[in-house]
Amino acid sequence: NPGQLTINGSLFGNTAALVTVGSAYASVISTSANQIVASLSYLPPGRYPIRVSTSNGFARPVVFLEYDFYIQQVSPQVGSLYGGTDIYIQGEGFNNSTDVSFLDADNRSVPCNIVFTQSSLIHCQMTPSAPEVIITSNGVDPVYGTGFAWSPQYATVQRGAVVTWQWGSSSLLSSLNYKVQQVANAYATDPLPNGFDSGVAMPTGSFSFQFTTLGTYYYWSTIVDKAGLVSLRGVITVVDAQPQVLTVQASSNSFIAQSCAFPFTYNGNSYTACTIANDTQPWCSPFTSYTGQRLYCTPTTSVPVSPCGSSSTINPSSCLQTVPSSNPLQFLATPCTMGSVASISPTQGTSGTTITITGTSFGTSACENDVQIGSYHCPVVSASSTQIQCQIGAGSLINAKTTQKVQVARDLQGYLFINGLLTFQFQASVANISPNYGSVMGGTQVTINGDGFAIGDTRLIIAGTDYTSLATITYTQINFRTPSQTTYVNQNLTVVIAIGANQAICLASSCTFQWSTSITPYFDSVTPAHISGPTTLAVTGRNLTL
Repeated sequence: NPGQLTINGSLFGNTAALVTVGSAYASVISTSANQIVASLSYLPPGRYPIRVSTSNGFARPVVFLEYDFYIQQVSPQVGSLYGGTDIYIQGEGFNNSTDVSFLDADNRSVPCNIVFTQSSLIHCQMTPSAPEVIITSNGVDPVYGTGFAWSPQYATVQRGAVVTWQWGSSSLLSSLNYKVQQVANAYATDPLPNGFDSGVAMPTGSFSFQFTTLGTYYYWSTIVDKAGLVSLRGVITVVDAQPQVLTVQASSNSFIAQSCAFPFTYNGNSYTACTIANDTQPWCSPFTSYTGQRLYCTPTTSVPVSPCGSSSTINPSSCLQTVPSSNPLQFLATPCTMGSVASISPTQGTSGTTITITGTSFGTSACENDVQIGSYHCPVVSASSTQIQCQIGAGSLINAKTTQKVQVARDLQGYLFINGLLTFQFQASVANISPNYGSVMGGTQVTINGDGFAIGDTRLIIAGTDYTSLATITYTQINFRTPSQTTYVNQNLTVVIAIGANQAICLASSCTFQWSTSITPYFDSVTPAHISGPTTLAVTGRNLTL
């Protein structure tokens, strides 16, 4: 929000005045003989003349207002091609609407996810820089035509790249059902064990997969038509990733942040770096010819020191690469990471499970390593240069419906190279069921405590009957009131908690519930049988526990 502009002067008069900033009108809030207050409009960064028009004519002299929105430098200037590097952008004029991305030589944008924003400092986390590849079902088959071939059918991608398949854009082909399933070769129809698979075939949809291992991958759509005649096939070839030199860009409300334009001309002199000419601090021009606007080069906010005390960024010289230090706005995204991840054990478990990850060049301090299971940051409990252990905490919010991708990031460097795709299947668990018996007439309030009950994906099943609609579900607790039961009476019935197709692990001594006649309340008599006013009733029966 550009805020308000206060103009102090004289002879403004008491009638309405007009204020322009550049060619844009400012909305006048109040006018007096000596002061005008106006609300500023959104404008691109730059230097604008302010003109005041009163009943007496234009005020003098012409003064200027600068809209500051510029980038000074990015830190660090090298990180992992696979993403995860914590980036700090220093400058001026940032706000909560500011977005940050990095552009490659082909003007392709790589997002940097905002962590926090201050007016002169942005912290963001890099996403993978390897070019994404999009494959659609709009390819042309020589026999059947459009919609019966992948496009492109053959794709070469860099290691670490994400491939996204999209299908079903044509309403004329709504009877077709597509999917993406990895197979062993160009003719196979059986799914490859542990291969990528988009799931149930659908008329429309999309599927993404990140390729982290070199090689050739074959896939098909399964049969797409009702006649059982047509399937779509494709091939992905994964090659070594290439380093990317990226340039930072910040935007806000469609305006692009400025930066130094080198070389620029000032008073007949050419400058290739910031100067203190006619100023007390280093400055530069955002244009090759000086217009009066100055961008100051010294950051006003420092980059936070690593809480782990880390200082070692990636050294790409071992891969014959150099950090673009001559341009403070550039970032080298390199596959030349200092460490790698080899294995994870176990590959499934509940909350409380300790996961062991092996590899090379891990940080020896637990603080230096960030283990991510999906979007969950698993607390590291021990670390050495070749092994990390983390323990899944209660209430992690990991969704047990699907397997989760595992990544390891090192402080100041980003995600480490992973030799293949590492995944972890989180398992929901039941800690206790209380009570585990109730009246055959229903009405028993049952509480199931546990972990991993993903809202929207969790079902409560007893003796094959789904009671989810009667339950209130949070990630760590299920509450439901039992209905009456006549079929399964006085039997210990297994309580099943299903998250998608995966069943929760029972950690309790028993995960059963019984509709029991022995504890069902019964009324034998009520006296008196007739009343005409306030009367004390005597109720007799069995199991009338208060």
